[in-house]
Amino acid sequence: MFCQFTGSIVSIKTLLLEMVEEEFSMMQVTDPENLQIFLTTYNRPKILRQSIVSVLRQTMPVKRICVLDNGYFEETKEMLSDFKEQEIDYVDTRSLGLRGNLLKAQQLAKQEYVLLLHDDDLLHPEHLEISMRILKARPELNLLTYRTKPWVVGIEPSALPPIVLSGHLFDQKEYANFVYNAGHPSYSLAIYRSSSFRELPIEAIFERFGKWGDMPLMVEAIGRGRAAFIDCAGGWMGLHPRQDTNDSNNLPSYRSWIERELFFRKLLGDNPFCLSGLSFCLMNYRHLRSGYKRRVNREVSFRQYLMEARSSGALTSRGEWFRWISFGIVQKIFEGYLRKRYRSIKSFLP
Repeated sequence: MFCQFTGSIVSIKTLLLEMVEEEFSMMQVTDPENLQIFLTTYNRPKILRQSIVSVLRQTMPVKRICVLDNGYFEETKEMLSDFKEQEIDYVDTRSLGLRGNLLKAQQLAKQEYVLLLHDDDLLHPEHLEISMRILKARPELNLLTYRTKPWVVGIEPSALPPIVLSGHLFDQKEYANFVYNAGHPSYSLAIYRSSSFRELPIEAIFERFGKWGDMPLMVEAIGRGRAAFIDCAGGWMGLHPRQDTNDSNNLPSYRSWIERELFFRKLLGDNPFCLSGLSFCLMNYRHLRSGYKRRVNREVSFRQYLMEARSSGALTSRGEWFRWISFGIVQKIFEGYLRKRYRSIKSFLP
């Protein structure tokens, strides 16, 4: 009888110790001290408020939030005083622009990981906790990102299902191939290892690609490490008239799109007998054509544009030949094949 009683006490004690150890382990995994969140904003205090609320409603506590304000609305700074229970740093970057915001974030990034969130994007409530758990379990990752779900600013966003821990692991070349073929990972929801982020040549990236430097920046951040793409929505992307992606008033020079294509060509090659080269050949001409139509200032004729692309090596003879078979359906089939081909992970946690 006494032995049974003693055994019960030992079992209860063991169970309590396991619970405490599990809780302590979770605290370490989701330690908010390891993450800095930078919110970039431009004259959108009402939208920014929603973005901040999405950060504060996370399932893990958040300690380090910094607003980088390159606008001139005084209401932006005044609005931050409404969040009295959360310390939010404010940095006036009005003379720096988007490029300057990223350079400032590089200077201020001191923790292990950094998130660069736009003021018109919202986080899934589980985003940070799930991300930090994955990053803790997989120290080889320099980049982690998600898909995103569009929402019309001014309307309450529809609910998102719980995040499923499945997706793909990539090295730098594989990730470049994935995004080149319309993989659509989110730039604003991405978390970077700070040491990798601080080494990015941001000035050179913006000088070369203009506002279309987001994907090259993510590819460069991977370096010799790896990237994780969680194949479900990790947040919402705001749609509104002043959205930078659709703003035709700040389109860069046509040369920026040629440089972007050249960037991917150097990574992927154009050998159609290997996966990355076939990927480039299938999409090379299509990318250049759609970029000229929608993404750049058309300072020259399409013919002159293609001539410059050829002379720089951004458009190859193989890319031109493959345009005759690169229909939309072919692109969809190839994208589906890539998703199956690359290492699919059913759970990013061991």
